[in-house]
Amino acid sequence: MTTDPVRHGPPPGSPPDPQQPPPGERPLLTLRVSRDGGRTWGDPQGVYASTKPAPILTSVWPTCACPRCAARA
Repeated sequence: MTTDPVRHGPPPGSPPDPQQPPPGERPLLTLRVSRDGGRTWGDPQGVYASTKPAPILTSVWPTCACPRCAARA
């Protein structure tokens, strides 16, 4: 039995990946997050209309927990 070390896409019959948009769909919002004060950045994460994003329930943002803001508190 041989296995292909490089797999493209989900296994056959599995549900679609919620992070992958349908072909041709543009993101509503794209974010890159840094967890170390901007020295490095994670991969871009897109929010797509087809994933049915949760509605915003409040206009209050949580307190920032980055090292720079934590030092000011």
